[in-house]
Amino acid sequence: MGDNGNLQGFILPAPGFSDEEALLPDVEGDGPNQLRARFQGRDIEVYIPYFELDGPAGQQLRIDLEWDGVRLESYDLTFPLDPKDFPIRTILAATKTNDKGTYTLTYSVFTAGGTFKSDPLLVSVDNIAPNARNPGNKATLPEKVDSEGVTSEYMEEFGHVLITVSHDYGDASIGDVVSAYLAKSLAEWVHIGDFVRDDLNKLIEFKLTETMIGNMRGSAVIIYTLADRKGNRGPCSEPKKIEIKLP
Repeated sequence: MGDNGNLQGFILPAPGFSDEEALLPDVEGDGPNQLRARFQGRDIEVYIPYFELDGPAGQQLRIDLEWDGVRLESYDLTFPLDPKDFPIRTILAATKTNDKGTYTLTYSVFTAGGTFKSDPLLVSVDNIAPNARNPGNKATLPEKVDSEGVTSEYMEEFGHVLITVSHDYGDASIGDVVSAYLAKSLAEWVHIGDFVRDDLNKLIEFKLTETMIGNMRGSAVIIYTLADRKGNRGPCSEPKKIEIKLP
């Protein structure tokens, strides 16, 4: 890679996370390189990739791995660099990803010929579920179901009960997952379905069918949860009462 003295400002390739599942693809309206919830607040392996940099044989160099500009680890190597020594892997401590924010993972290379910086890897940490971790408002049901319950006559006419969830809850984002349930108790419940949000203006609707209801009868509730694409899931919504009056 030529003479180091002519490479001031040369940018080295960015470091990365060893697990390819750790960072989500970017989407409009969300921070870059979102860290999935299951990796947040846990030790996670990161690495420094091989890079091409020349120096006199036997001359030492130092590599500092940095989180938000603060050194985490240092590594001493000798020119010429050997690809077999890379990637250099280490553990990013759980405490580094405990708090919401956008951070940088970088490394610096110090040689007799100068200091060289890597391209930064931006890492976004969002550990707050949609609607600021608050329960969503009650789902809504057709007026006739509200007043008369789910009857065989209603199901014969419409084939299902249309359940609608408010689409304008707080912090709504592309990729959010709304999961709806029919429940009588913690032990007796049915998963109605999941709605993945790809358009924030689109209505959030579920169809409750007689097959889903199965043998459930009497008073029950419709509830739902809100989760973001990182995997942060909020509490159950306010329950919406529903009477099942099928034979």
